[in-house]
Amino acid sequence: MLQETQTEVEADKDKVQSHKIDSKFYKPEFGKTSSERTSQLESRILHHDLLIRIEEKLDQLGVLVDLNNGSSESSQNAEQIRSKLVGASYVRAKGWISIGL
Repeated sequence: MLQETQTEVEADKDKVQSHKIDSKFYKPEFGKTSSERTSQLESRILHHDLLIRIEEKLDQLGVLVDLNNGSSESSQNAEQIRSKLVGASYVRAKGWISIGL
């Protein structure tokens, strides 16, 4: 069973700047050469990707309440948070909070 996928993207860039002087006896070449290589590796654990897609679908259906968007302890009180949770089928939250009575 496939559990993880990896994608790797590599890019190479070479830059050469040179100047030649042509004389009868001596032909020097001056300049510089630079090379740059970038590599990007993306790993996806398939069950994480599946959970992300499920959350996106639930959000599109309007049955997901996301407590992470625009909420902070100082901007919302316990009643505001409770009112968001009434009738919610699914809740997305990150971290922890204490909602007092």
